[in-house]
Amino acid sequence: MEVASETEYWWSPKDPEQGTLWGSWVELGEKFFQAVTEAPIPADMRALRLLKRSPLALDLYTLSIHKAFVANKHTQGQFLTWKGLLQQLGAEYDEDRIRNFRAKVTTMMRRVHLAFPSGLKYALDKEGLSFLPGTRLPVPPRPAVLA
Repeated sequence: MEVASETEYWWSPKDPEQGTLWGSWVELGEKFFQAVTEAPIPADMRALRLLKRSPLALDLYTLSIHKAFVANKHTQGQFLTWKGLLQQLGAEYDEDRIRNFRAKVTTMMRRVHLAFPSGLKYALDKEGLSFLPGTRLPVPPRPAVLA
């Protein structure tokens, strides 16, 4: 799915503190916008502020909310292999460095765990990451509205 139909960046990763004359912007693709607005993932803004210095922690936090919700709904764990997780979140890692990625995820998951009201129920092993049922979500889901 195309996330952005158009972008303009006036930012350098080599010099992130450098000022710019123009603002950067991203135009969301129509399908992505519809998907996000039809099935939002409610996040606690306090947790986002806590994790803001790490893009990987932010990605893991939002993924954790989604997977914990699904695990609770279906009362069974949601498993992601390291390779699958790397393909979704590990843009700066190549598949030869999956061990480094796994170590970084392990560290970040400790921080993500603290961002959940009663802790995130998850398990890490040599095969991947599992999200387990029983996690209290940071923002409770809304009850279904009957039309």
